Amino acid sequence: MLKDDIKKLKEKEMFKDLEHNVFLSNAFFILLIFFVLWAGSFFTGRYISAYILKGVTDETLKLSLRRIITCGFQISIFFIWVRFIEKRKILTLGFRHNKRAYNFFIGFFIGITTITMITIALFLVGAIHIEIRKNINMSINTYLGIVVIVVSWLIQSVSEEIGIRGWLIPLLGAKYNVAIAILTTSVVFGILHLFTPAATVLSFVNLILSGVFFALYAISEDCLWGVWGCHFGWNLALGNVYAFSVSGFSSTDCTIFKINVVGANLLTGGSFGPEGGLLATLALIMGIIIFIFRLQRNII
Repeated sequence: MLKDDIKKLKEKEMFKDLEHNVFLSNAFFILLIFFVLWAGSFFTGRYISAYILKGVTDETLKLSLRRIITCGFQISIFFIWVRFIEKRKILTLGFRHNKRAYNFFIGFFIGITTITMITIALFLVGAIHIEIRKNINMSINTYLGIVVIVVSWLIQSVSEEIGIRGWLIPLLGAKYNVAIAILTTSVVFGILHLFTPAATVLSFVNLILSGVFFALYAISEDCLWGVWGCHFGWNLALGNVYAFSVSGFSSTDCTIFKINVVGANLLTGGSFGPEGGLLATLALIMGIIIFIFRLQRNII
């Protein structure tokens, strides 16, 4: 994109009303606040969830409830910070938009379709074997378990979108420019997903590309509704439709399909999941190109 086009992006709604924000002193200060809010709320949420769920024996249910409590606590902390410390409306975190349900479900379709296409491609080249799971291994009511899983991915995906695309990108974009905000937050997004033994150089690169893709998606729609749906559909498809690992974290037995990975890690992502493979790299690059053209068309 041209320099003039990047400047025009700051006219979007998500960057408005931030010029006089007292926390815009410099990038280091903004990033420091972000990591304090993010890490502090994450570890506090994990501690709270460990205490609340110590009597839960079903691992699938426990994992999903822990995700709900931890990520829900993160969302609450960012809401409290924005409303009472920065003294601005929660809607300024990327929720000001009329076509909310429409954008969300289009995003959900994009996310789940992308993972489905990657899965089909891996199957066609013989890198994975797929079979329909006959029994869902859950000790609680299956339908209740499915609801809890879906809600957990909804909350997990929006917590990341609020923190990174809803809070961090607008502040960095308002202080400097949108390109710097996109690149910086994409690296941050990659770093946040590094803490797993399955992480590789390619998975880190792909997560940075994911950060760029999600950032362009959010900015192109000037809200979080579409990118939230996309992020949600992406994770749900990976973890509980096709039974892949999600950013290095293993899936549960509550899945529609069962996947056996037999191909090279470079293609499949290995134990990190498809996000660590070359097919994800190609899909993300294509998505980035599409949204760059979309942004340019809207600006012009």
